[in-house]
Amino acid sequence: MNNVEKLKQFITDNKLEFNGGSGGDVNILALCGYACYIKATELDCLKAADSEDSDVNEEIDRVFDYAYNHNYAKFWETDKARKQYSF
Repeated sequence: MNNVEKLKQFITDNKLEFNGGSGGDVNILALCGYACYIKATELDCLKAADSEDSDVNEEIDRVFDYAYNHNYAKFWETDKARKQYSF
């Protein structure tokens, strides 16, 4: 399973829906953080989200960099992440 497929499975398993725009979206943050954990790219996130909403795509662009630069991948190594999300 490649990273895009893993991210699509993550979206499905956790019933994530995306809403762009100001204020962001906790589901986009989860997707991007998980992507960092599995060493996926921003492009992988965009492909997995498969959104025609430019606000969603812009939010992924913004949030992925933030998650990567702030080591959000570490969260996915915790028991809290395993309890909160299926992966």
